[in-house]
Amino acid sequence: MKRLVIAICLMPLAAFAQKVPLWKLERKNKTIEWQTVNDTAAIGLKINAKGTLNVSYLYPEKMTKSNQSIILMDEERQEISRIPLQENKATINIHQLFIKSNRKPVFLYSITLSKDLAVARRARVGTVFIGKINWEK
Repeated sequence: MKRLVIAICLMPLAAFAQKVPLWKLERKNKTIEWQTVNDTAAIGLKINAKGTLNVSYLYPEKMTKSNQSIILMDEERQEISRIPLQENKATINIHQLFIKSNRKPVFLYSITLSKDLAVARRARVGTVFIGKINWEK
């Protein structure tokens, strides 16, 4: 009975923990807040935007034994670009991304591979959705 009560009490805490973002997005040294659009984390960028987006993982200590990359994909899940994290950051040129995406939304995914090649060969690799970039006029 005690376990059931504890489990019920911890459920809201677990739900809150799942909604805490693991990725931080910055532009001009200002954090961009992801908006929830159709149950998807999304940001809007102007068509004529210039500069860079810096994407970083908030808990780098959890990834010490692996290499992470950001994969940018189009709506058909075709890879546009792959950017490895260097010192826990990936930098995306906004103007080049706009040109490569043909003005269509861009989906950001992360991929993690083990630094141990033996483990990396055996491991099943999957992508984790981070968010979506919409182009605005």
